[in-house]
Amino acid sequence: MIGFGGQAIFGVRFLIQWFRSEQEGHSVIPITFWYCSLIGGLISFVYAVHLQAWPLLISTGLPLPIYARNVWMIYRDRGRVAA
Repeated sequence: MIGFGGQAIFGVRFLIQWFRSEQEGHSVIPITFWYCSLIGGLISFVYAVHLQAWPLLISTGLPLPIYARNVWMIYRDRGRVAA
């Protein structure tokens, strides 16, 4: 169930991005996309650790810093605009 949950959260990010882009009328990547990427990726990574599945550990673990950095940059940039 943990693996399915992680994949479900990770997969829903595409629906979020699609709906938001349709609302805006152009391609948009909302912050919820990155949260779903990070949370779903973390859950999938923990599950891969539990399984000791090295290929899954690599494929789920390597993108995690990218997801975290995107969330951090969004908040950093919001702080710059507010200042």
